[in-house]
Amino acid sequence: MELTPQIISNEESKRLNAVESAFQDTESIAKAIGNASKVVVKISQEVSTLVALRVVQAPELAGIGHVAIVYDGNTASASMYNLQDGISFFNNLFSRSQS
Repeated sequence: MELTPQIISNEESKRLNAVESAFQDTESIAKAIGNASKVVVKISQEVSTLVALRVVQAPELAGIGHVAIVYDGNTASASMYNLQDGISFFNNLFSRSQS
C-alpha cells in the first residue's frame, strides 16, 4: 500500500481560493486568508525573516488549523541547495518564534 501525502482532498480542491497579500503585517495576511480551513503559502529567497514570521503567525491569528509552506528557491541567484536552504531557513525561524 502506497501512502500519498495529501494537503487537500479532491472535494476541497473544488473550493480553492487564491488570494494575494503584500505581507505588510500579520493582520492584513490573516484578513486575506479569510475563513479558510487550510492555507498553502509559497515564498522564495527574497522573503525576509520578518515577513516569513508574519506568514507563520497569520494563519494562527485567523484560526487556521493546517498550514503548508512551499519554499520556491527557483531564482537566477539561487544556490544548488535550495531545498536545504529553505528547510534551514524555517528551522531557524521556528526556533526563534518558539523562544
